[in-house]
Amino acid sequence: MHDSSPSRSPIAAPPAACTGRCERAPGLAHASARQTERCRRESEAGADDASSATDSRWSRLTRLQSRYHPHCLVCAPENPAGFSLNFRVLDSHAVAASFTCDERFRGYQNWLHGGAIATILDAAMTNCLFASGLVAVTAELRVRFRQPLPTGSEATVRAWVTHSIGPLHTLAAEIVHAGRIAASASGKFVEHVPPRLGPPASERGRQDLASKADDGGLTP
Repeated sequence: MHDSSPSRSPIAAPPAACTGRCERAPGLAHASARQTERCRRESEAGADDASSATDSRWSRLTRLQSRYHPHCLVCAPENPAGFSLNFRVLDSHAVAASFTCDERFRGYQNWLHGGAIATILDAAMTNCLFASGLVAVTAELRVRFRQPLPTGSEATVRAWVTHSIGPLHTLAAEIVHAGRIAASASGKFVEHVPPRLGPPASERGRQDLASKADDGGLTP
């Protein structure tokens, strides 16, 4: 009896995973193995490059920190009256440090002073620029206090670059306590070359930069 039903194309089965013992197409199995090995080598090379870049940023951070902030209230380990924060490099645009909310810097009873919080946020952004090989001064700092930081508790500050145009850099920072953001900040920084390393900016240049910061001209 003649079958008059329309012909149907067979449904293609999904490709089976290669087990390395492919008998029908050994070349395909070998190609897959070569590709896997190539991916592994590229991944290892990428990890080595990332590690090298992190080491380089860490080297810049510590070098510039010791040269320009040897007595800093926040990051200088030799300053017994300070926080002695030890910043670490997270990635190409971020640094972080954990610290104890020292009761010496309290404002209201059992709360870290808001000025101390702003200082830590500012220093974190400065050290983030150090990690990029940049020395800069703060032109503008805006801080938002979200919740109190109890003295004696542990917190972490993090800072990263959000935008750069020539010598002007915009950064952001935050302090996290108990899994929540306790304070955040944004800052605008202007590169500054200390006189001992080169000619300082002219007085007119400094006035122009200050004027731009006042009228919002530093906004990228």
